[in-house]
Amino acid sequence: MPIACSEILHAGTELTPVALDSLHNLPLTSSLRSEVLEEVLSRLSRYPAAYLPNIVQFVLNKVSNLDMATVVSALRNNLFFSRQEIRTGQQSGQGKDVPDGQSFIIKTFENVKHALMASKALTDAWMKAVALISVPDDFK
Repeated sequence: MPIACSEILHAGTELTPVALDSLHNLPLTSSLRSEVLEEVLSRLSRYPAAYLPNIVQFVLNKVSNLDMATVVSALRNNLFFSRQEIRTGQQSGQGKDVPDGQSFIIKTFENVKHALMASKALTDAWMKAVALISVPDDFK
């Protein structure tokens, strides 16, 4: 992976969503895409919640069959919103269609929904991950 891109993804700056959008539109080799995917998934829980819609879109778009189980597992284990983020979103912007604080939450789950609707293999991988859950607290 080019050094500058790696540094942007590692730093978690406001350029991260832009960098991922750019990488999403580039014809990356499968090895380079896997490298970027691994980097993003390893840092998923450290990115600000507002970046998650872009990250989820990048991660779930064009995911290979080999990476599918890893991606689904990483998203299910690391994709969560704190009660504070949800509460802040509910308290802000009353009278609006979508409160500002919740717009990134809604966009994140819309991106998950669209990716699952677009790929039967991805949906099957997600359903398999859900079927393997044995502890109620693991339902997210």
